[in-house]
Amino acid sequence: MPGWPYSGEVAAAPPTRKLEIGCGRKETPGYTRVDANPNIEADWHGDALGPMPWPDGSFVEIRAVDVLEHLSYWNTERALAEWARLLVPGGRLYVQVPDCGRIMARWAADPDAWRERLPAELAGAPSIVGVAWRIMGGQADGAYTHPGDEWRLNAHYAMFDEPSIRWYLARAGLVVESLRVNEHPNLLVWARKP
Repeated sequence: MPGWPYSGEVAAAPPTRKLEIGCGRKETPGYTRVDANPNIEADWHGDALGPMPWPDGSFVEIRAVDVLEHLSYWNTERALAEWARLLVPGGRLYVQVPDCGRIMARWAADPDAWRERLPAELAGAPSIVGVAWRIMGGQADGAYTHPGDEWRLNAHYAMFDEPSIRWYLARAGLVVESLRVNEHPNLLVWARKP
C-alpha cells in the first residue's frame, strides 16, 4: 500500500477512556471511577492529588464534580497538574466548584438570601449558617456522608470564584472553553489540554 510504511507494529489506538474523580455513590456510565472514600465502590481509591496509577495521556475526558473544594487550597495547583497529566492533548476536563464570590456577594447584599435553601434541620438558623453550608460543605450532614464515612471528606478546604478558577486552570496548562454558573451557585467549567 503506498504511503503506509508497515514496520510490523500496529500503532496504539488513541485512548477513549473517561475518568470521574470523586465519583461518590452515583453511577456515571462509561467512566473509570475514583474516590478517596474506601466505603464507596470505585475502580481506584486514593487521593485526588495523585499520583494516580495511570500513565500520561490515558484519558480523553475527566470529570471532577464538587472535588477541588474538598482539597486544601495549597494543593489546587498540584491536583490540576495531575489531572492535566492524565489527559491526552485535546482532552477535556470538567470541573464544578461552589462560586464563593457570588455566594458572599449575595449574602452581603441581602443577609437573608441563603435562608430558603437551608437543609430542614437548620431551618430558622441565622442566615450566615446558609452561607457556611455552601462555602464550607455539608460536612456531617448525613446526605453525602453515611455511617462509617469520614465527615472530613465532605468538608471544603478551598474557595473559588470565576477569576481564581480560570487562573488555576491556566497555571495547569489548561484552556477554559466554557464557564457558566448554576443556581447553587456553582461554577461549571470545561477546559481543554492544548
